[in-house]
Amino acid sequence: PTANDAKKPRLSDCESKLAQLKAENEQLKRHLENVSNKAHKFDKEKEEAGKRIARLIHENAGPNEMNMAVREFSDMYSDYGVNRQQELSFHLEQLQRLVNPTNFTKMGLWTLGQSDRDPKRNPIAGILVKELTITPQQGRKILDQSEKIRKLCDNLKETHALLVKLKLLCEKKTQIFQDRMSKCTEILTSKQVVKLIIWINEHTQLLESVCPGWGTEQIISSKKPAPK
Repeated sequence: PTANDAKKPRLSDCESKLAQLKAENEQLKRHLENVSNKAHKFDKEKEEAGKRIARLIHENAGPNEMNMAVREFSDMYSDYGVNRQQELSFHLEQLQRLVNPTNFTKMGLWTLGQSDRDPKRNPIAGILVKELTITPQQGRKILDQSEKIRKLCDNLKETHALLVKLKLLCEKKTQIFQDRMSKCTEILTSKQVVKLIIWINEHTQLLESVCPGWGTEQIISSKKPAPK
């Protein structure tokens, strides 16, 4: 095989990449559709789920049926539920992809960030100088930017570290929510949990007045900070 043949991607690699792109495209389509109809659809489905749970009380359903209904409701609408976790993972993955530089940018950052002028120690720079016919004057101007480029690379590494920290914090928050709510549901009977869900759905205005920010999915503490 020739050198050009070695550079050509294999058919299996292309097919794998195509399948991955198609899957990502379908995921993005579903997400766009969900976002477009999210508010109305979410409220309607949650209202219907609340009515189904309320019927369990009127029909005097057994503990097993109530436990199953509460589990399904939690998976759909709780902070630690399956749906919320999938949504969170989706956004974190998209954020990671947006932060990652393209191959063109990565090559540029690495090449321009080198302070060594010796082509043997920076072979890519030597190749580009030859291919682009870079003049000595242009080369000096480019090298003058190397310190700024290195700072930019450090900033990029810090951004990646913050993303990793954000992901870990989100996972910890989800686990804590799940642990705390599990302990609460262990204390209450299944019927009491169902009654609690119904009460919350029927008293949103009261909760909004007592807990500012209730309707915006952000609870704002009404306690004033302690004086320093």
